[in-house]
Amino acid sequence: VNVRSGSKISPAERATRRASAKSFLVRARDAIGMEKYLQLAAHLKSYHKKVLTVPILIDYVTELLHDQEGGIHGGNRKGSSAERAEATTALVEGFKAFLPQKFREDVRLLPVGATGGER
Repeated sequence: VNVRSGSKISPAERATRRASAKSFLVRARDAIGMEKYLQLAAHLKSYHKKVLTVPILIDYVTELLHDQEGGIHGGNRKGSSAERAEATTALVEGFKAFLPQKFREDVRLLPVGATGGER
């Protein structure tokens, strides 16, 4: 039984979700770099420990995935702007897959050049 939602999850579904999560984390690490990846991992752990709420987690993670300095829109990444935008979209979609359904619409792509607000 899923502790958060109370729904029953089969062992096969649990294994699929774990494999998808691992794939997302590897893609994110490769795209945003190790320093930002470690921040991402820390935010996910804080959420898992119920230190962060879903809306705050969304803010933190989307900002990391859109990071202009070292992230996938940054100048140190190869590929055209369109390729980097496509990579950002894929990462954001991968992140959304692990959120409770009711929060998935709250995750938005930021325009190139934009970062999150003050906290």
